[in-house]
Amino acid sequence: IDNIYSDNFTEKEKSAIKKRELLSGNYEGINTDCISGNSLTGEDAPYLWPLSAKEANAIHQKVSDKEDNYLKDSHDWWLRSPGPKILSGMNVSRDGEIRVDGDGVMDVRDNDYGVRPAFNIGLPSVISTSLISGTKGNPGAEYKLTILDSDLSVLINSISKSGDDKITLSYTITDNSSIDPTQLSVLITDGDTTWTENGWSWSNNAGFISYIQYQKLDVEKFSLSGTGTFTLDRYIFGTWGEDYHVYILAEDVNGEHETDYASTPVEVLRAVEASAENREFTYDGKPHGITVNVTHPASDVTVKYGESADNCTLDTCPTITNVSESPKTIYYKAEAGGFTTAAGSATVTINKSESAITKAPSAKTGLKYTGQAQALVNAGTATGGTLYYAVTTENTAPAGSAYTAAVPQKTDAGTYYVWYKVTGDGNHKDIDPSSVTVTIAEEDKPDSEKVITVYDNEPMAYSEETKGEFRIGYCHEIPFFGKAKPELKLFGDIKVIYDGKEYKATKIKVNKKKGLIRITGLDNADKDTVKAVKKATKGTDGLSFKVNPYYVKDTDTVTPKFKKDGSLKSVKVRIQGKDYKAKKGEFSYDQATKTVVFDGENVKGSCRLP
Repeated sequence: IDNIYSDNFTEKEKSAIKKRELLSGNYEGINTDCISGNSLTGEDAPYLWPLSAKEANAIHQKVSDKEDNYLKDSHDWWLRSPGPKILSGMNVSRDGEIRVDGDGVMDVRDNDYGVRPAFNIGLPSVISTSLISGTKGNPGAEYKLTILDSDLSVLINSISKSGDDKITLSYTITDNSSIDPTQLSVLITDGDTTWTENGWSWSNNAGFISYIQYQKLDVEKFSLSGTGTFTLDRYIFGTWGEDYHVYILAEDVNGEHETDYASTPVEVLRAVEASAENREFTYDGKPHGITVNVTHPASDVTVKYGESADNCTLDTCPTITNVSESPKTIYYKAEAGGFTTAAGSATVTINKSESAITKAPSAKTGLKYTGQAQALVNAGTATGGTLYYAVTTENTAPAGSAYTAAVPQKTDAGTYYVWYKVTGDGNHKDIDPSSVTVTIAEEDKPDSEKVITVYDNEPMAYSEETKGEFRIGYCHEIPFFGKAKPELKLFGDIKVIYDGKEYKATKIKVNKKKGLIRITGLDNADKDTVKAVKKATKGTDGLSFKVNPYYVKDTDTVTPKFKKDGSLKSVKVRIQGKDYKAKKGEFSYDQATKTVVFDGENVKGSCRLP
C-alpha cells in the first residue's frame, strides 16, 4: 500500500490526502471497525488503508467490483478487520459478499486476495467532483476530483452586464504553480453553498457541494489576463447573491482518469447597476454636473465622484458653470456591501446662450455739415457681450476688423450705413450685424436772416482708454461750459469695465487747466474697486478731454449791453446756468437784423435779439 501511495499520486494529490488513524480492537461481526495488533496513530498513521467490515457494509450491503477499473482481474479482497479466529481476517468475495467469519491469513496463497485501499481527502482541498461513468449515486459510478492548487489565484478586475443574461468579466491569473491552467471555469451554486477559507460550507448541512451550473468562461483566446463572458438564466440573475452564488476559478482540466486542479474559487459578486448619461446645458450662470441613476440594489448604495477613474473620493458631484470649462468628464463609483462596485463616467457640456441687444443704436436726426466730426448714432446697449460699430457708404456689411467699440463719427455730408453687432463673451453667442441709415445734410447757405448753422451742444467723440486694469469709455470732446463747474453729464455716461464687470461713474473731479478727469465714484462698486479706479485716474493718469466751442442758438438766454450809439458794447450767454461774458473779438452785431454773431474760441453761432 505504501508503494501505491508513493508511486501513483502526484505531489499536489498527496497534499490533499490526509492520514487516517487505525485503532486496534475486538471482533464484532459485521460491525467490526478495528485492526488487529497495535493501533497506528501519529506518524505511524497510514495515508492509504483497507476498509473495515463496518465501512464496507456502510458503503453497500454488497460491494461489487465486477466493473472495477483499478484491478485488472476480479479477486477476493481483504478488509482490515480481524476475523473471529486467531490469524484470520475478514474479506470480501468476488461477488461482493462480506465474509464475517474470515479466512486464515496464513492459508491464502499468494495473489489469491487483493487489497482495495481507501484514503481520506481534506474537504478544504476538494473543489468539485465530476461523474466519469455510470449513474451518479449508484454502485459502479466513477468520479474524478478537482482539487485546490494554492499556487494558482484569480483576480477579478471588473464586471459588467450586457443584455438580459450576459456577464462580461475582466480577470488576471497569477500562476506560481507547476501546472498550467487551461481555462477559466464558472461555478454556480445554490444559496446554501458558499466557499470559505476552510473549503465549502453548507448552511443546510448537506455536506457536499451542490452546484446548479458549470460553465467555461467564453474568451476569444485563453491567456493569464483578459476578458470573457458567461451567461446567467434570468431566474438565477434575479436572486444572484441571495439564492445563488457565482464563483470563478482558474482550472487545469485533464483526462477522464486524471485529477483536475483549480485555484481558490473567487465569488463573482453582482455588480451595482448604475449609469449616467452625457448632459448638455445652455449657459445660465448655474453649476451643472451629472446624475448617476442606480437601479440595483434599491438602497444602501454610496456614490463617489472624481475627476479621474482612479480617484473617485468626492461625496458630491463636481460641477462646471462656464463654457470654457466644458466639456468635462466626471467619473463615478457606485458601491454597496455584497456587490461589485460599478464605475463609469459621463460628460457635461455647457453651450453658449443667446446674447441680447437691450437697446438698439438709433440714428441721429437733423444732422447737417459743420466741418467737424459728428456722432452718427445714439449708443446702444447689450447683455452677454460687447456692442461694436462700423460705418460704410454702401449697404454692405464690412469685414470684422472694421468694427470698434466707439460710436462712429463722420464729418462730410452724405448718407452712411452704421453697422452694429454683438461679440459675445465666453458664455454667449455673437449677434450678426444689423444697420441703421444716417444722413448728414449739406451746409445751409447763409443769408440776412440766418448767418450760421445752429448745433446741438452735446458730448461728442466717444472713445475708450485703458488705465491700469480698467477699461473706460467716455466722450473726450465736450462743449465749452463757461463759468459753470464741468458736470458729469458733459462727458456722457462714463462706463468702467473691471474684472469682467461693468460700472458707471457717479462722481468725477475735473482739472480744467490740464484737461484731465479723475473718477472718484462708481455705482454698485465696493470700496476696493473705487479706491483702485481713483488711483488709476489720478494726476497725469487722468482721462484727457478737449473743449469745443459752445454754439449759441435763438433759444439761449443772451443778455446784451449797448452803447449810446446803439452799438453792442458787451454780451453775456447763459451756459450751464451761469452767465459767460463773451470776449472782445468773439462777437459782432448786425443792428439791421438785431443779430449777434459769435465766432470765437469759446462760443460760436448766432442769436437774434428781441
